[in-house]
Amino acid sequence: MVLSDRIAIMQAGRIVQVGSPADIYRRPVNRFVAGFMGEVNILPVAAGRFAGLDLPAPDGGTFAVLRPENLRPGEGALSVTATVRQAMTLGSRTQLHLDANGTPLIAEVPGTGEGFETGTTARFAFEAGDLAWVND
Repeated sequence: MVLSDRIAIMQAGRIVQVGSPADIYRRPVNRFVAGFMGEVNILPVAAGRFAGLDLPAPDGGTFAVLRPENLRPGEGALSVTATVRQAMTLGSRTQLHLDANGTPLIAEVPGTGEGFETGTTARFAFEAGDLAWVND
């Protein structure tokens, strides 16, 4: 991704998406591409709702794709309560594996993750613009 200005992602021998690395990372066409491009949260959206939040999908998308770096501790217009299941320090950041009422989520926070020990419950927020929508 560092050396290319355009890449193609193949699935089962077929090209499924072509674009710049940033475009493919931010706006994957399906769950396969989203996962291929790195850690990702796939939020199942039933009837326009996830964890009590209204998430009206453009073009009828049924899954919202949310990158871990876009799920931040705190309150916001879109926020969920989640319990920390595991915290892994990765140098200058910590990856948190969360449970939001049965849905696994991954968040990345700067630093050592102090205050996010296993079993801790906290609010995590994201912006509607952080979501990409896919159907499969």
